[in-house]
Amino acid sequence: TSVEKMLVGVTERNWQQWSRGDGSITFQELADCMANPAYKGEDAAVLAGLVQYMLDAKPNKQNWTKPEINNLLLHNERVQKDCLDNLCNLYQSNSALYTADAPRFFAVSQGKLGNCFLVSAIGWLALNHPDEIKAAIEPTAQGYNVHFPSGKVVKVDPPTEAEIVFNNRYAGGDGLWVTVLQKAFGEKYANYSSFQDNVETTLNTADGGLPFLVQHIWTGKTALGVAVKPETRVLVREKLVDIKEKGYLAQT
Repeated sequence: TSVEKMLVGVTERNWQQWSRGDGSITFQELADCMANPAYKGEDAAVLAGLVQYMLDAKPNKQNWTKPEINNLLLHNERVQKDCLDNLCNLYQSNSALYTADAPRFFAVSQGKLGNCFLVSAIGWLALNHPDEIKAAIEPTAQGYNVHFPSGKVVKVDPPTEAEIVFNNRYAGGDGLWVTVLQKAFGEKYANYSSFQDNVETTLNTADGGLPFLVQHIWTGKTALGVAVKPETRVLVREKLVDIKEKGYLAQT
């Protein structure tokens, strides 16, 4: 079909660069390609779809050959759907940092990574402190500087099209601010104390993580953790009431 021809065409155009002239490609090599702004449109959409499939379905597979990649694009319905969804999302994306009424809570939607701990915190900021988001993101000639409450400034390149559809389900329809924050957090997380070895790729966002970490980074304060068990139910109830009254960030 025309769709299958389009999908496989992406492999044909890009295999030499993806594989660096090798007969196969690793997940890491393909993930690294997502940071390359040269991949646009169909190429970016398929690239992000393939990376997500490898991350979810085959995390321990070391090498992928060109026939294996093409077989996924021709016969795996999930991969086909993800690639086409990515392409549709790109067509609806907005390349500005913000739209007129952004940042807003309803623009925040978890993408393909297991980073609910980060997305929920961004949503909380957008709902309760949108001005702090605008103050945190400083556009520069090279991209963006993101200022964290701790005083740390993280420099990030403009999000590529592959990163946009990978990190945000609706691909920046409200602007790029969500993806910029995700990239900045990934950069800081990758260099954060003992967590340094947990992030390898240029996906620039953590796949799975600890809520206390994102709370500390975004507030500059130490998070309070309370184990939910029968003997702490009264304390948990008291803390939840306090959180609601004061508008604090709470995560589970």
